[in-house]
Amino acid sequence: MMNKITYKLLIIFWLTFLPNIFASGGSIYTRYGVGNIFYSYSARRMGLGSIGTSLLGTGDLSPVNPASWSNLKVTRLSIGVGYNGINLNDGKTSAFYSTTDFSGFSIGFPVDKDLGISFVMGLLPFSTVEYEVDVNSTDNNLPAGKYTYNGNGSINKVYLGASYKLPLNFQFGATFEYYTGDIKYSSTASFKEFSPFANAKYIENLQYRGFGTTLGLISGNISKGLSIKKITNLRLGISLNLISSLRTDSSLITINKLGQLNSLSTLLNTNIPYKLSFGASFNWDTDYLFLMDYIYQPWSKYDFNGISSNNLRNLSVVSFGFEYKNSEARYTNFWEQIKYRGGLSFKQTQYYINGKGIDEYSVHAGITAPLGPRSNIDVGLAYGIKGTNDLNLIKENFVKANISLNFGELWFIRQER
Repeated sequence: MMNKITYKLLIIFWLTFLPNIFASGGSIYTRYGVGNIFYSYSARRMGLGSIGTSLLGTGDLSPVNPASWSNLKVTRLSIGVGYNGINLNDGKTSAFYSTTDFSGFSIGFPVDKDLGISFVMGLLPFSTVEYEVDVNSTDNNLPAGKYTYNGNGSINKVYLGASYKLPLNFQFGATFEYYTGDIKYSSTASFKEFSPFANAKYIENLQYRGFGTTLGLISGNISKGLSIKKITNLRLGISLNLISSLRTDSSLITINKLGQLNSLSTLLNTNIPYKLSFGASFNWDTDYLFLMDYIYQPWSKYDFNGISSNNLRNLSVVSFGFEYKNSEARYTNFWEQIKYRGGLSFKQTQYYINGKGIDEYSVHAGITAPLGPRSNIDVGLAYGIKGTNDLNLIKENFVKANISLNFGELWFIRQER
């Protein structure tokens, strides 16, 4: 049985096809590897510090650990829109860029609540590239002119997964994922009108296709064996993301005064390293939820066409988060139902430039407000600092925001006879 679904699908349709709104440019560091990787997809997880490996999902659908779906009680539709504003500073000048775009769609169906069987599918961003660099050359080894380096594009993933409740109340989940996307890199050389050198532009198009999987496990309630009365629902979680070698169609286009020349087209392989996540969560005095996560991904093992990058290193992320809700709230009082959350995160990013590792620090906050008995809206915010001005590097101050709509419905009800 489905109730009040039509207007929700209209909202989802509008958000899904919402056009990207952005100012040209972005993080210069996205030129390395396949760009910035998404490690969190929902506003709730952003508000917690972009974590949640051990968190059983009830109000949102998170693919970070598919084992979390075993606690799904009703059919859920989740969709989000994200904003990213970034201020770039090289120590002398600064510039601000922003993007607003679709941040993911998921739908989940509980099949057997006792066995924890649920099916979830969705479309989510995996990585993004967005940068532009202008250089006015005064180097004697280069012709005097303006050189522009630009990159844009993304890789997305479509996934289908399921969860199941194991003995000892352990939760297990797995996904099947398909990765696809296009990234374009261009280099442009422009010279003055009477220069002996001709303007030229080089464009490299990369089209990615491949498969992957995420495996996840969440423990049962460990707090039952502890003597600390106020700690409840203590759980540990682990998830592993594996991506097969992505088949990459590469084409190189040269544009000069003679016209456009397609000089090279070939099929290559891109190898993206595995990602391993560990997490712990517990409730304190029923009203407070605390979480801790650690993520590791050895980007030093990344290679494109068998060639590794000297500008990539192993990534590590440590995050802490908390959430407060009034356990005695009544459904008749809107304000008592609001949940508040916050978090801290330190990221040793995968970027290693000019012999310097690029680190990131961020603080997070968010709320959940009810839209109905089973539906809610999540708002997540993050502010952070990335990089440094040392060694002629770029320092970034960024602000991120995410809004997720989570609709819950009893779609299927067995009729009484």
